[in-house]
Amino acid sequence: MSGLEVDRGSFHLGPVDITVSQGQVIGLVGHNGSGKTTLYNLLSGLLRPTAGAVTAGGKDNRKEEVEFKRNVVFVSDSNYVYGQMSVDQALRFAASFHRDSWDHALMSSMLTTLRLPGDRKVKALSKGMKTKLAIIIALAARRPFMVLDEPTSGLDLASAQWFWKEVHRAVDGGTGVFLSLHNFDSVVANCHAVVALEEGCIADTFDLSSNDPAETARLKTRMTEVG
Repeated sequence: MSGLEVDRGSFHLGPVDITVSQGQVIGLVGHNGSGKTTLYNLLSGLLRPTAGAVTAGGKDNRKEEVEFKRNVVFVSDSNYVYGQMSVDQALRFAASFHRDSWDHALMSSMLTTLRLPGDRKVKALSKGMKTKLAIIIALAARRPFMVLDEPTSGLDLASAQWFWKEVHRAVDGGTGVFLSLHNFDSVVANCHAVVALEEGCIADTFDLSSNDPAETARLKTRMTEVG
């Protein structure tokens, strides 16, 4: 994303410049109201920016929407699109948008591991189970980039550990991941770099790839401040 800005009443986001490379996990932190959800909506195309651009694989998310979506998949805790579908129907629906890359074997394996009931309506699932379904869709899509909004929200410890194992497997295969998080330990253990958002602006960035204790301490201070 480059020079990304948007006005929403009294709230202004940007300019935001963040690069996510394939094979990298970039974390986004910030308190409620800092602009994380607004940024996610810009990246996914739910909001139109007043300035700047979002690209993936060289494709613009507004001007080349179809080609852009062949490069990136989004995960949020909102599953309203699938509400009236069963889990199996939701997965078939999602697979229809990713015919060229959908990994049916991986999907089946994850369904078994996470014990998701295929015949249950998505709207009847718990928050944690809805999150698991969204994660299965993201991973099975096998796109070069994933953008995830609080992906471990509602997951128990074992499921969160499973999530990170699968994310790193995807990253090792070349996937680039951009995700918002609030747990300091998870951020430090899993991210190569972190961007801190505050009042719609990038307040700080942190390079965690070098395992520098000073950088980790700076991040801890920042996350304690923003909550």
